[in-house]
Amino acid sequence: MNPTGASTQQYETVIVGGGSAGCVLANRLSADPSRRVIVLEAGPDYGPYAAGRWPADILDARSDSMTSHVWGFPGGVPATRGRILGGCSAINGCGIVQSLAEDYDAWSDADQSWSFAAIEPYLLRARRSIRSRPSREDDLEPWRHAFLTTAERAGFPRIDPYDGPGITHGVGLAAVNAVEAVRWNAAFAYIDPVRDRANLSIRAGALVDNVVVDGGRATGVNVVDADGRRSLVRGQHVVLSAGTYATPAILVRSGIGPADTLRDLGIGAVRVLEGVGRGLRDHPIVDVLLRPSEALRQASRTHRLAQRPAGQVLLKAAAAAGDSWGLQLGPWSSIAASHDSTDGGSDLCGINVALTQPRSIGEVATTSPDPQVLPTVTHGFLTDPDGHDARALSAGVKLARDLAGIDPIASLARPDEGHRWLESEEQLLGWLRGAVEGNFHPVGTCRMGNVDDPLAVVDGNGHVHGLEGLSIVDASIFPVLPRANPHLTVLAMAIRLGETLRTTRMAERGRA
Repeated sequence: MNPTGASTQQYETVIVGGGSAGCVLANRLSADPSRRVIVLEAGPDYGPYAAGRWPADILDARSDSMTSHVWGFPGGVPATRGRILGGCSAINGCGIVQSLAEDYDAWSDADQSWSFAAIEPYLLRARRSIRSRPSREDDLEPWRHAFLTTAERAGFPRIDPYDGPGITHGVGLAAVNAVEAVRWNAAFAYIDPVRDRANLSIRAGALVDNVVVDGGRATGVNVVDADGRRSLVRGQHVVLSAGTYATPAILVRSGIGPADTLRDLGIGAVRVLEGVGRGLRDHPIVDVLLRPSEALRQASRTHRLAQRPAGQVLLKAAAAAGDSWGLQLGPWSSIAASHDSTDGGSDLCGINVALTQPRSIGEVATTSPDPQVLPTVTHGFLTDPDGHDARALSAGVKLARDLAGIDPIASLARPDEGHRWLESEEQLLGWLRGAVEGNFHPVGTCRMGNVDDPLAVVDGNGHVHGLEGLSIVDASIFPVLPRANPHLTVLAMAIRLGETLRTTRMAERGRA
């Protein structure tokens, strides 16, 4: 990889954000040796995996890493994203899950080029390149193994694979992007194999302020480095891959967004697009907390000390009669191998309950033209007018409670004292509104759609409506929230759009 040059250098493609989508794009677009590509990442880049410089918490696939290398967007409900090369793939729970075919087919309402048939080949390619592997039952932590056994005893069929395109009910082992116990993030999968390309640059610690637009065409981005130094990076094509929260903020600071927001911030309008920052969706989630027994604590520590590889187990269920995979439940545990076995007061385990088809909608609000001021995220959980989301999530909590009363879970953990809200429906619904959080699966704040759609921001190829040389490739353009964890879908979308961008630019150069 060549050293990043001065700010006056001209790149053909400037990729803003080195998360999952940005890493894919860097890999695909730099495959054309005549295209000079730069990736601008606000967080650090620890180099290739083989160099051994990556932090231990980032590498450990057996638990998520939500305390370091993160963006903490304000808004009341935790809105954490990865601030590191690899993005959220470097801190996530490693689940690689494909959604139902009907979810992808629903994208065709926004653009007819998208469907399950269109994205399926890229889902398969993404699985291979991210080093996805099935979880193994022998590798499951004791608590996860207990959840699997209990769910089967409760009547849920074992499903294999967990994420078959038409499977809507059952419990199974989810695939993980892990090499044994190492979280295999997008930087390892897509950047490491191409770091030596002479036409690819990675610039870490680079916070992008705004896109420079000249005559209706993006010509580069303004960047703020860690020391506060500002610079201009020029490019013939700018691709925003900063994520569902940061991408709309960059657009607004560039004069691209809702008219009232631009006016309130004193930013001149370059292109009014009312959908920027709106249409946020995420999977609302609550945790049913349990206190582990001494037997479970000891077994869990023994398992972790043995350095067993990572494994995931998930459950699909209906939230109501006639529902199709409306709920996803999964076990989690905070029991750490390093804890003193005589002091388990802080140990917890539990079952998280996520709603997979929420109707509530939130937004991302840019409140300042200063790039150091993060946008405010309002998820809007459980605010749908007819109360569907609260009722559905309530059904999921009741299911988790039922599972907690069946062995082996019942013998290994007891309900936390603070969860006496389960005694009445009114108490449960009241508790839900205060306890609900996001599942860190945000999408839709710059969604794709036809140019006649007043809230659409990009077309089916990710091109921003009304501007040349500016695209968005990240989860913000999803027109529909997949029921499954979106990581695999983000990778597949980026592979497909990366190929589209590459062939389009090659054709343009040929015509020139």
